[in-house]
Amino acid sequence: MLANDIDPVASRKATKEAIEELAINSFEAVAREWLALNALKWAENTHKRTKERMEQCLFPWIGSRPIAEISARELLAALNQTVARGRIDTASRIRADTGRIFRYAIVTGRAERDPTADLIGALPSPRAKHRATLVEPLEVGELLRAIDGYTGTFVTRAVLKLAPLVFLRPGELSKAEWAEFDLDAGEWRIPGERMKMNGRHIVPLAWQAVEILRELHLMTDVTQGAPKLALARVGVGAPKLALARVGVGAPKLALATYPSRLRLDVKASFDAPAIDPCVTSVNDRRGAVCLSGGALP
Repeated sequence: MLANDIDPVASRKATKEAIEELAINSFEAVAREWLALNALKWAENTHKRTKERMEQCLFPWIGSRPIAEISARELLAALNQTVARGRIDTASRIRADTGRIFRYAIVTGRAERDPTADLIGALPSPRAKHRATLVEPLEVGELLRAIDGYTGTFVTRAVLKLAPLVFLRPGELSKAEWAEFDLDAGEWRIPGERMKMNGRHIVPLAWQAVEILRELHLMTDVTQGAPKLALARVGVGAPKLALARVGVGAPKLALATYPSRLRLDVKASFDAPAIDPCVTSVNDRRGAVCLSGGALP
């Protein structure tokens, strides 16, 4: 090296710096940095699943590659490894997350463009999964009559009766805490970290729901530091089993999409602006979501 007028010390230093630069600008390094940046913004399960998808489906193929050098063709080949295993929906999710990683790399000066934009339409479309729910008023009536006829424990009856009044999943009911309720005002304010979209939810409570909650409050020893409702005593599967006992299919408790169908049914007879605030999700001035009754103060 000296014969070629190359300083061996400077050469080793330059090689080391190139290796270090490659390490911090690799796809895996940028992806892990992006994941860490979002760790506090996402629900724990969301972060865990996204991280696992990257580790299992992308890092083995392109993790060590400089992110600025990854082409659309190379990325497609990596995604097709997941498609080949029949995980089409997973491949679609990975492509979307990868696009976010590339855009993060662009704004941090480690990439010039996002190759995922070239992959639109290149992956098979995932099959739509239609989850069982109620869409017909007659079915809602059948469910409500079955709930009225249930003779099990009070707490399970309370879960069944509250579900169609608040349009939330049984799991959200079971995690509710008394500090979230203002029964005098008829409001339930759910923190964003417990909601799927990380947005604070405001649920106006009908007088029937308030009565049920007041009875539950009597069953909770709040003086002993019990923050959760007595609903936490039953598992999220208990309402489904209870409905099965009275002859109603377990999926019938899924009422979350029913307000949208109700809005479609009534628009033909009523003025839409008057109906929409009563049956659809709306945003209040603070960005919270209100399930019914319009924006709250």
